[in-house]
Amino acid sequence: MTEQRRHNRIVLDRAISIKLSSGQLIHARLVNLSTSGVGVLYPAPAEIGSTLGLHFQLPGEGGSLVTIHCTGTVCHTYVHGQDFFSGFKFAQIREEDLNVIKEFIHRKRPVINNQVVIR
Repeated sequence: MTEQRRHNRIVLDRAISIKLSSGQLIHARLVNLSTSGVGVLYPAPAEIGSTLGLHFQLPGEGGSLVTIHCTGTVCHTYVHGQDFFSGFKFAQIREEDLNVIKEFIHRKRPVINNQVVIR
């Protein structure tokens, strides 16, 4: 099976907070990012179709950190080692935050084989 991606995805390792519908905040790892969503290593399986709050930081213009606040809908989840990998598609994101993501991805080019590793 060949996977088709609409948006270039970069691989990274950053902290992300996920706000559950109960209000509980879960700390996880952001492991990939595109302009359409994120991939997260998460301590529990996320329910496919659920929409959760996502909060993470990226360097903005000039290097200062910008906190991205958005919601994402779980598209898929699977076991990954002792954690679960969950793919989220952005459901709501402010235009300013999306622009920070676009600029961050653009600064990390060139994209090779549709992925760039960012540490």
